[in-house]
Amino acid sequence: MTDEFEFSLSDNTLIKHTAAREPQMLILYGPAGNGKSWIAGSASEVEGLYPILFIDTEGSTQGTLDGFDSDRIDIVRPQESHPGKEYAMVVQLLESLLTKTHKYKTVVIDTADVLQEWSIAAGRQKGDGFAHWNFTHSELTAPPSPYDRGLFHRLKAADFLTILVIHDKQEALNEEGTVMYANVQWQGQGKTKIAGIPDGVIYVTRDTTSGGVTKSTAQTQPTKRSLAKNRFNLPYKIEEPSMTKFYDHIRKTNTQEDK
Repeated sequence: MTDEFEFSLSDNTLIKHTAAREPQMLILYGPAGNGKSWIAGSASEVEGLYPILFIDTEGSTQGTLDGFDSDRIDIVRPQESHPGKEYAMVVQLLESLLTKTHKYKTVVIDTADVLQEWSIAAGRQKGDGFAHWNFTHSELTAPPSPYDRGLFHRLKAADFLTILVIHDKQEALNEEGTVMYANVQWQGQGKTKIAGIPDGVIYVTRDTTSGGVTKSTAQTQPTKRSLAKNRFNLPYKIEEPSMTKFYDHIRKTNTQEDK
């Protein structure tokens, strides 16, 4: 039996729209070795985004973060500290970050697709071919409920920035060649589903010019070959991207809107 009540659209029930000031969750994705970990590490140069905790699931930070202030970045490598129990260790760590007081302003999961693989392995059940998908969905991507953990959703609502670093995958499409498909989607259930509604999805590539110069590019708008999402009106393409460039643009826009 449910209680009956009267509802009216009075002033004390209405909520005014407020724009998001800064991202709560970002996804950096693209081919391996194109600078995603470095971009995440560059948050250590942005006021308000450090100290940073890197959850390094595959050794991506080795050598990549050498140029940043080591006092602003802490790194954990579950595969080294808890071999065979990596997933359980990460879940316990994320639960602590979500429920206890700590110093970190940014938490990086590098890479989130490796964390998914660990979750799939942890959720396997003999004779049930779908159990691992259901397990991963409820553990990582499901919305919060009394029954589902939904860690990615909860990280989105945390009081620190979460950066998910993700590899994409290549699939042959047609005679025009190979296109890039993200190893990330917004809805549904399965390995490639990252819920949590990220504020920004940034596709990172690195190319070498005809003159032999290598440069990275961040793409913030979707194309036929890549996904992207941009709630903060970042430029369509950002050459030699960094978190400093992202946040300089976001904070400049906020300042202009405040005037």
